[in-house]
Amino acid sequence: MKKIVLCIIAFSMILAVTTMSFAEELNTSSKGTSPASSGLGSNILTVKFNGKAVAFSGAQPYVDANSRTMLPLRAVAETMGADVNWDKTIGAAVIKQNGITIKVPIGSKTITVSQNGATKSVQMDTKAVAANQYTYLPIRYVAESLGAWVGYSDLFNTVQIYKDVLTPEEIVRLHGYSDMTWQEYLTATKSTSPYTQEKWLELYPQYSYFTGTGTFGFNNANEWLLRNPNKSTIFKGIATEATYNPNVQSDVEFSKVIMDEAIKGVEVQFSTDGLAKATFRTDLSCVYFSRHASNGAAFVRGVLTINVPEGTDIAAFEKKYGCTGIKAGSAYNADVEMRVHANPMIGKVGCFKLSALK
Repeated sequence: MKKIVLCIIAFSMILAVTTMSFAEELNTSSKGTSPASSGLGSNILTVKFNGKAVAFSGAQPYVDANSRTMLPLRAVAETMGADVNWDKTIGAAVIKQNGITIKVPIGSKTITVSQNGATKSVQMDTKAVAANQYTYLPIRYVAESLGAWVGYSDLFNTVQIYKDVLTPEEIVRLHGYSDMTWQEYLTATKSTSPYTQEKWLELYPQYSYFTGTGTFGFNNANEWLLRNPNKSTIFKGIATEATYNPNVQSDVEFSKVIMDEAIKGVEVQFSTDGLAKATFRTDLSCVYFSRHASNGAAFVRGVLTINVPEGTDIAAFEKKYGCTGIKAGSAYNADVEMRVHANPMIGKVGCFKLSALK
């Protein structure tokens, strides 16, 4: 399948790609003034899997002497759908899922991961420990070994684990595209505004924690949308007709409506013009609130796949979507971003704009 970059529908944001990996250990004991102290974010440690908070009962997370966040293994691994058992002969917790076996020896910095007849060792930077009959460790090592992406929002003190539609590599790539500042957006769109960059940040101080401003920028912008839906009215999707009612649904359900509208919106757009068929792959890891957006807009990044049928009018396709070299009977991939507008005045979610990520 070929890769293309399309200039699609309404406008194309000029986005600079960066490479970004989650190399730092999850550390919730950061020094200095926390975002929560200024009325932003949270000091409460939360662990989420696919956007939903993990429930801890008797075993609670804690920060060890090495300033590492230690999580109870069983609660997180079982939430991910894995089986967890204790092997007393070797003094290790054993996690199994989809042909992967992970052994976590107590008192060791090394875990072993076996798959397809091969075993490898993974070095942690702190030891797994047992406390109150629970195994604790930095969960990133186990989650990543099970094929998940692991991130952290320092604004909300939240460990983010995703093993859903997108692969870890796709999430890293999609998060890596830069997000415009307010001033960059005005310049790119040739717009004017009474607000300066400084005034914009004064109005929306959370933006200083968003994409492009630090290691966890996109994760913060993502977590902000997941936690801060527009609660002024009941919303209904234009493309999906899915409904969000703030009185009866959780905050994250709003982001799901946004995401589903983006997925369906792509399908509707391409089926309407009749030039090609398209699908949009994404999950809640790539739903976010932009630094240059008003409260009514939300953004979704994902992978667009376009299938160009035999007999397609290529000239019309290239003119419509601003690309060249397209061949009928071929399929193409592109990283794209959907802008989905939630209009509180009429309670609708829709008004799509699709842009290529560059």
